[in-house]
Amino acid sequence: MREAIIATLETLAAGKITAKELPIATGQGKRTDTIRLAPGFDIERFPAGGILPPLAYTIDALARFLGETKERGEATESFKATFGALELIDGNGLKEGDIAGLEVWKIDAVVTLRNHTQWGRKAPPCVR
Repeated sequence: MREAIIATLETLAAGKITAKELPIATGQGKRTDTIRLAPGFDIERFPAGGILPPLAYTIDALARFLGETKERGEATESFKATFGALELIDGNGLKEGDIAGLEVWKIDAVVTLRNHTQWGRKAPPCVR
């Protein structure tokens, strides 16, 4: 799944995926604090209802594009764990070797632990 996410972000950044193919709901009452720009993982700030650049995506929109969603169109837990690991690797908070060969639930635990450690919080009991 990591390869599919990276390839999709690179394809989006190259302008080969349109906004119609990777729709993001915008407008009144919609969150804009989860929008990112391909090929990166950083969250960007956009005004509510504003026009988004062609490289914009959200985790849920990317998961829908790749067919990795739950019934309500939200990203699956395994997709979010994999994306979170890639995000940490991109930000130098994690190395490929830290997750190589791990099952998805273990990747999720590593990502949760690193995120808590990064922000100075105590990790939840399930990942200590």
